[in-house]
Amino acid sequence: MARIYEYNLYFDASGHVDKWDYLCVTGCASRIGQWRSFDERWKALLKKYKLPWPFHMTDFIAGREDKGYGYFKNQEEKQDAFCLEAIEIMRKTVRKCVSALIELAPFDAIRQQYLFPDGLEANDAYMWTAGLTQLQMVRWSQQHAGKDDRIKIIFAIGDKTQPQFLVKYAELYKLPPPMLTTPDQASPLQAADMLAWEHRTSVLYKKQGKPLRASYKHIQKLLSLDWKEYDTATLHKVCEEGVQQGLFIRKVPGTKGQAFGMQIVPPS
Repeated sequence: MARIYEYNLYFDASGHVDKWDYLCVTGCASRIGQWRSFDERWKALLKKYKLPWPFHMTDFIAGREDKGYGYFKNQEEKQDAFCLEAIEIMRKTVRKCVSALIELAPFDAIRQQYLFPDGLEANDAYMWTAGLTQLQMVRWSQQHAGKDDRIKIIFAIGDKTQPQFLVKYAELYKLPPPMLTTPDQASPLQAADMLAWEHRTSVLYKKQGKPLRASYKHIQKLLSLDWKEYDTATLHKVCEEGVQQGLFIRKVPGTKGQAFGMQIVPPS
């Protein structure tokens, strides 16, 4: 009899549609036993560096004294030292990292040209990004998880349009919606938060011509990644493929039409 494993898939976002040029949703997958090991090692690492619980990457990089990160303000070498140890913990305990990043300006232009699925509003980048990340993780789980394995999907609570995403998830996939929790209750969400920040920041740095952080280079070298960026060209490609499959339709000025749902097939 084949052994049945339990997988937990944790997702968090980086960026904000009202404040940033990019929005990123990142997910981390591993078996329950590996997450227990991660939790023990992660807590020990935070204690070693005298960092607060729960860890939050944006506050850490900013060195916010009011949040307990003042020692790291403007100290990139010290920040990198922590990050490199954190990445090593992930290398030993996390089986897969996926991430989808959308450039918001092209997304705003694309939505003027296509009708997206009902509930996945064209002006709602979070729903779109979370859906793309979910698709990446579903494809991975279909290849690596057994048909009888148990899979739980957990999102960090708090993103602006998350309630609508959860309702649409249940409607489209005929599954219970993902669980919601906070990073202080689930340490893997702190890893997802860190990786989402690294993905979004690496794209921003490349655009600005800045050198990439050492931590990002180690992530690329050590972790099993499926990170995707969606700019104007790739968004067009996704939408045109959807048109060919009957999942989307192009907008025609002066007319109205019915949009078809984006199908993400869960593991059978």
